[in-house]
Amino acid sequence: MGVHRDQGLVIIGVPCNDFGSQEQSTNASINRFCELNFGVTFPLASKTKVKGRGQHPFYRWAEQQVGFVGKPRWNFHKFLVNKKGQLVEWFSPMTKPDAEKLVRAIERELAQ
Repeated sequence: MGVHRDQGLVIIGVPCNDFGSQEQSTNASINRFCELNFGVTFPLASKTKVKGRGQHPFYRWAEQQVGFVGKPRWNFHKFLVNKKGQLVEWFSPMTKPDAEKLVRAIERELAQ
């Protein structure tokens, strides 16, 4: 994904504790863990509510765009937003970051 960064791709990780209470750490601990264990170099948001009461407005908006089937059901759900701020695609947690369909969608949007 590094080459895509040079083309304008911005990845933002959004930790949350909404799925099985898996993320109870502080923001600083989450950042350290992701850097050390996964080599994360992209920015991480503060821990955010992605569903239910107190849901962040982005996720409320994304749900309206993609409907019930496209809303996050577990960690590592991915949304692709284009340069115009339009949500163009979503990917389930099972989609790996280097999955061909995800890479193709990113490259298609960067080419526009």
